[in-house]
Amino acid sequence: MSTVLVVDDHPDQCSMLGRLLRHAGHDATCVTDGPAALDFTFASRPDLVLLDVMLPGLSGYDVLAALRADARTQGVPVVMYSALSDPGARQRALDLGAQEYLVKALTGFEQLAATVERLATPHPPAPTRPPGGWVGRS
Repeated sequence: MSTVLVVDDHPDQCSMLGRLLRHAGHDATCVTDGPAALDFTFASRPDLVLLDVMLPGLSGYDVLAALRADARTQGVPVVMYSALSDPGARQRALDLGAQEYLVKALTGFEQLAATVERLATPHPPAPTRPPGGWVGRS
């Protein structure tokens, strides 16, 4: 089971996507602003982030740039999922490192689920340093 973070400033939309993804077999968590998205991603390193562009606190673009700038989260796939349908918005997201850009009004749940299935690969948790340090390392 993969872990998906859903980030959408509309709580009802976020909750609905979370329920649909859980029904499809994913562990989904919802947050509704940019800073919460960064906090969760840095702490939990989900297998995929489904990220809206227009968010309070930090835009989805700002969140994406921060995730790509941090070694802990550079490899976490990000799918931008937005109401913005202009080609410039899509290109900006892809230039910042998003794997996909889906337009809400044009994307059915089946396409969204297929994208999540393709990109969200469960990974083992990052190793943490044991209290006594790493064996054989100083």
